[in-house]
This record gives sequence, structure tokens and C-alpha cells, in this order.
Amino acid sequence: MTYPMLVIEGIDASGKGEQRDRLSALCEASGIPYHVVSYPRYGEKGCYFVDRYLNGHYGKVTNVSEAKRASLFYALDRFDFKKELEDMRETGVVILDRYVSSNYAYQAQFGENWDERGELVDWIKDVEYNILGLPKPDLVLFIHMPWDIASQLLERKAPETREYIEGGKKKDIHEADVERQRRAEETYLWLAEREGWPVIRCADDSGGLRSIDDIHREVVETLVRREVLPKYVTLPAPIRRLTGALLDRISKEDKNG
Repeated sequence: MTYPMLVIEGIDASGKGEQRDRLSALCEASGIPYHVVSYPRYGEKGCYFVDRYLNGHYGKVTNVSEAKRASLFYALDRFDFKKELEDMRETGVVILDRYVSSNYAYQAQFGENWDERGELVDWIKDVEYNILGLPKPDLVLFIHMPWDIASQLLERKAPETREYIEGGKKKDIHEADVERQRRAEETYLWLAEREGWPVIRCADDSGGLRSIDDIHREVVETLVRREVLPKYVTLPAPIRRLTGALLDRISKEDKNG
């Protein structure tokens, strides 16, 4: 059997890692077999070009041709781990912190218009899924943190999370480029509509941040509503009990609301 593969997406400092860890803890507590992979895989041989690129060795991306080149660095990192990822899907739920969809958002933004951005997204899809043969995810969740708030949160990131950055710098070339983060947010929102990704909003209507617990509740309920987990009826009993209880509660809320 093949277990589901979920992707958590968002701009830098959007809270992806927190939701990844909480979803992992939920699987652990429920007896659900799972695996977690975070891309890029900094420090690994397959991530060599990504590490050098983010440290500025190949310059900044300014146009579509350069965006295609940069996208290949990330694609090769995933290709290097393809066999391991496929094996993981045979033994547990796979939770991915970033995947091919990150390439869409961070490279397609260099298209001069939305049509050109769409063409670049389709080019990346062809390279990663058709040419390299990477497995496709069952669901992509976009954690939407407004870029101006995310830029403030990025300043608070612990130094130990930036070990791949050279020369004592605090940010890689993506994180240091505020305009690129703004365009990434814009492109992610466009992609969510284009690709049908559910959007989990971290800010309320007044612009204030929602609690991490509230965001996580919506993440779990979204997974259940999309029937990503329940459709795998041969999964171990704990996951069926978990999703069944959630479905019952959601059904009652729908009827009452």
C-alpha cells in the first residue's frame, strides 16, 4: 500500500515548521506511522548547489532564464532523495516541509505577467514530475503568513537554524530579499487558487495573528475535510479512529452551523 504524502508550504518564517512538528506529534500520539522530510536538505550532497546558491555564489535571480537555472538546483536535491521518499510512502504518512511547490512560488514570480508565470510553473512541473519522476503529493497546504509580519518573525529565528549560511550572516539571499518574499506571498496566493490548494490564514481579518493552536486545529480539520487520510481505509486502526472522530465532530458542526 501507499500512504498519503502531505506538503506544508509557505514563505520563510510563516510557521510551517511549527505545524510540521505538531502534525508529527499528532501522528506519534495516535500511533500513526509517519516520516518527516524538510527541503532543502541543507548539508547533504544532493543539496550542494542549493547551499552555494543561497550563499550567493551564483548571483541573484533576475529573470525567467535564471529562475529556471535556480529551480534545477532544488529539483536535483529532491531527485537525490527520490528513492528514499518512495520507500517512505510504503511505510507511513509522509509530511513534507516544502516540496516542488516551493519552486513554483520562488521561481515563477520572475515571469513578467501571470501567463508567463503559469508557463514557468508548468515547465517546473514537467522537469520534476515527468523528467525526474518525483512522486506527486496528495495534498499541498499553504500556510499564509502576510509577508510584512513574516519578515519581522524572521529576525527572531534562532542562529542554530541557519547553519548552512556562510560568513556569519543571519539570512540567505532569499530571506534577505524583502521584495522577493513579498512576491512569493503574492505568487503563493495565486498558486493556491490555480492549483486548488487549501489556504490556512495565520492572520485574522483585523490583521492580528491567530494562535498557533487555532491554526493547527484548522490544519487538522482541513486534512479531514479533504479526505486525504480517511480515503486510505487500510491504514492502521488508530488513524481510522482519529479521522472518524474528527469527521463526526465536523459533521455535527456543519449541521449546526
